[in-house]
Amino acid sequence: MKLQLILALATLATAYGQTGTALDANLEEYREKYKLPGIAVAVMRDGELIYDRGFGLARRTPEEVMVKPETLFRIASVSKPFTAVTLLT
Repeated sequence: MKLQLILALATLATAYGQTGTALDANLEEYREKYKLPGIAVAVMRDGELIYDRGFGLARRTPEEVMVKPETLFRIASVSKPFTAVTLLT
């Protein structure tokens, strides 16, 4: 529930040009609370990218890599149900 609220606030904040430290702090707090190694967030409005940030680590290895907005995450078989539903509709 809190993630939806944060994303809604992100959308509103970026729509009015209020991106920055408060929004970033909320997203970082969410990442730490749920012990997520890393997250990437992007918000678009009218087809234009208005907010993109990465938080935390993309890889927890000796050569730690920080998440960037363009970081790709491996999601393994999680995407199969989405593909199936898309094909069925």
